[in-house]
Amino acid sequence: MLGGLPEWHRLDPSAEPEAVRRCLESFDPPVEAVAIPWREDLFLDSYYLPFERSGTDRAPIAVCIGEMRSKEELLIVMARPARERRLALLCVDSGSDDVEAPRRSVRPESCVTAVIDYLVELPGIDPNRIALIADGSPSSLIAKGVVMDGRVAAAVCDGGLWELWEHAQTASLPGYLGAIAPTPIVAAIRCPTLIPLLPGSGIDPVYAKDLLSSHQARDRRIAIADLAPQQSEMAPADSRIWAETTLNWVSRQLDGIQKIAER
Repeated sequence: MLGGLPEWHRLDPSAEPEAVRRCLESFDPPVEAVAIPWREDLFLDSYYLPFERSGTDRAPIAVCIGEMRSKEELLIVMARPARERRLALLCVDSGSDDVEAPRRSVRPESCVTAVIDYLVELPGIDPNRIALIADGSPSSLIAKGVVMDGRVAAAVCDGGLWELWEHAQTASLPGYLGAIAPTPIVAAIRCPTLIPLLPGSGIDPVYAKDLLSSHQARDRRIAIADLAPQQSEMAPADSRIWAETTLNWVSRQLDGIQKIAER
């Protein structure tokens, strides 16, 4: 059961804190507000929506780390499809904006390791079925974090697409002497990876597929989903398409891991 879902699903991200609080409490089991330790006095503010399973079964979890959207916005979009797919859900504010100049030794992508450290100790969560979802494109911060940590079972991120695109744009400028194109981050990611082409990314989907085609052909773990309509910004309906598409893919990857474990 997911109590109060229609009200929460219609809630505007800019709603008053009291309205947000009431909606958080309407879930069954309720959403938990958690602060995940990161570095020294830095914490990652998050919302955790558990999925209770019968017996000793532990739930797979989808982790959404916001670079473009808040944890409230992510929860609005992801709660229903995550529950329908029997996934626990963690929505996280990345905290990268909190890393000020005196703390530059703190790499922003290390937030991924902080999240995974938290989840592997969380009762009811299967530590072998943790999927990480970046909320936007470009999302190289999350891709780098997946590479740095190595424990993520499936990832939805740009895989370094944005860096490839920037290099290609610079190389086309008159008088540019050129440099070696960067190796896509996805080449170093060891888990299955979905690269969604999102509206507002500034990258033509056909061109993006061409940039990644040689790497995709060599590595069957890489999948590309074209979610970019003609409009420049992601409308609510498009956000739901993004949520459904990414969680469908995530659910298949995590179910596959479970089937292998049961053999």
